[in-house]
Amino acid sequence: MDGIIRCVLCGELFQNTTNIRSLIVLLRARATRIPIWLDEKIERARRFHHAMSHVKRGEVVRDDSGIFRLPPEPVPTAQTFGFRNETVR
Repeated sequence: MDGIIRCVLCGELFQNTTNIRSLIVLLRARATRIPIWLDEKIERARRFHHAMSHVKRGEVVRDDSGIFRLPPEPVPTAQTFGFRNETVR
């Protein structure tokens, strides 16, 4: 869907800033009252707090520039492919 951001980890949906602005312009053109929840600052804060909750659970890392990233995949080992540790005698 255009203008919708989906969280990769949990599937929660968010509106992007461009979508919110275009909805506000459309509502103003129709002289319709703008709902309180249709605020780009509120939605931006909601996205940030959502991402920080993933950071606190260790599902995501936040780099030095403030960007949220999935942690790197671990290096595959023999155990990754189903082999067990066995001692050779």
